[in-house]
Amino acid sequence: MRWLSKGNVLNRFVGLIDEIAVFFATQTSEKASRFSEKLRTSEWKWKAAYLRDIFLRLNTVNTSLQGSSTTIIDFTDEFRAFIIKLEMWNLKLARNPFKLNVADIDSDMQEELLDLNDSGAHDRFEDCVLSKFWCSLITSYPKLSEVALKVLLIFPSSYKSEQEFSLLLYMKSKYRSRLNVDDDLRVSLTVTDLNIKQITDAKQAQPSH
Repeated sequence: MRWLSKGNVLNRFVGLIDEIAVFFATQTSEKASRFSEKLRTSEWKWKAAYLRDIFLRLNTVNTSLQGSSTTIIDFTDEFRAFIIKLEMWNLKLARNPFKLNVADIDSDMQEELLDLNDSGAHDRFEDCVLSKFWCSLITSYPKLSEVALKVLLIFPSSYKSEQEFSLLLYMKSKYRSRLNVDDDLRVSLTVTDLNIKQITDAKQAQPSH
């Protein structure tokens, strides 16, 4: 029942995330204000929705295994079917949507996949890395992009965390313990090409007096 309760709470939380952000913004505490800002970011919303989907899938498995007559054989069969379904079409979609059979995906996404196959996006797919390709389709194909990006959000290793920790130790030494390195870390770790000249040109110079 704990899994079921967590899944339902997360589902409700994601559905009301904008309203929750507004509520915390009205509070006077600094923590509430910071939390409200995080709730408004796209990255945080993606992560919350991804966690919700995991719990909802687990809820489905748990519900199907309820009952006094359930055996270990039922559990094993249900769990194997769950893993196979989880690994099937969403991974194929993220890897290459142009090789995916329309009949293999959920019915509410089939129309988007048909439109994608008829578009000129295939050339872009050949030239882009997967993450950039799907990010470019968020507006035109929101349902397909959401599924694919959830797959690509999964961290395959701890490399990024280790890299960030190493940079943090380098920037924030015992001589600079009060330094706020959030912006510096973001610039150091980003894979986005930065146009420093454009950024500096948009800032007003502060001449000496």
